[in-house]
Amino acid sequence: MIVTYFGTHMLTKGNRAGEIVPGFQPYRASCSWTEFVNVLRAASEVETDPRDKIKTLSISMADFEPGKNRGNKYALRCDWIGIDLDNKPDDQGRTDPDQWTVDRLAPWLDDQGLTYVIYTTSSCREGAECLRLLLPLSQSVTADDWPLFWG
Repeated sequence: MIVTYFGTHMLTKGNRAGEIVPGFQPYRASCSWTEFVNVLRAASEVETDPRDKIKTLSISMADFEPGKNRGNKYALRCDWIGIDLDNKPDDQGRTDPDQWTVDRLAPWLDDQGLTYVIYTTSSCREGAECLRLLLPLSQSVTADDWPLFWG
């Protein structure tokens, strides 16, 4: 599978594997799902300021055309999907009492037999969890299928 890292990223191979380096250009890594999860685990142990996007690990599910960092029209393929589940308060400050939390979502995903990564984002607050759910896809989504997949 392909993972695109932005900002600071962790080297995954070679004698510098595990090292955190600045990366203003996207860094594309070919890795297994297990290797990807290990990178995320290691990155979660690095203390960063979530307001400093340049020094915070950012990931994209898409592989992009060379020289392009983002944008649907530049997506070549993806092998996994990331879904944000933001349980933010409404205009009156109310939150949904049935919102997804890690404690509710993880057992449900396990019951479905899915492989996944779930974690809280920097926007997460007590009583209003903001989660990111990552799931590997059974087959790659190609550039031709991208508009149907992400449109």
